[in-house]
Amino acid sequence: MNWYASVDKALKVARTQDSPVMLDFWASWCTGCLDLDAETFSDPVVQQELKRFISVKVDCTNSSQEENLVKLMEKYEAMDLPTIRFIDSKGRLLKQPKLKGFEGPTRMLKILKQIN
Repeated sequence: MNWYASVDKALKVARTQDSPVMLDFWASWCTGCLDLDAETFSDPVVQQELKRFISVKVDCTNSSQEENLVKLMEKYEAMDLPTIRFIDSKGRLLKQPKLKGFEGPTRMLKILKQIN
């Protein structure tokens, strides 16, 4: 998968491609985050569906030391990890689904298919 590290850059690319965005707020110490990578995002069917998304990994490992990162987490209501937020192809933050915690491949695929 091609993950962006910058939310701003990803949003710009998404606008030009008219693509939805998936924001994955994670940390290296977060077991649910690591499980998402190992089980869900590595699933070939999930990866195929995510090709139509601009995907961003927001590394929150050092959030206690980075004020801008905390502001970003607050903006997207991602204070619990893992949190996954979605922005539609029109650039609107979706209130739902807002995923908190681990989601397996089957449920993730179902959620991804609902987002345009």
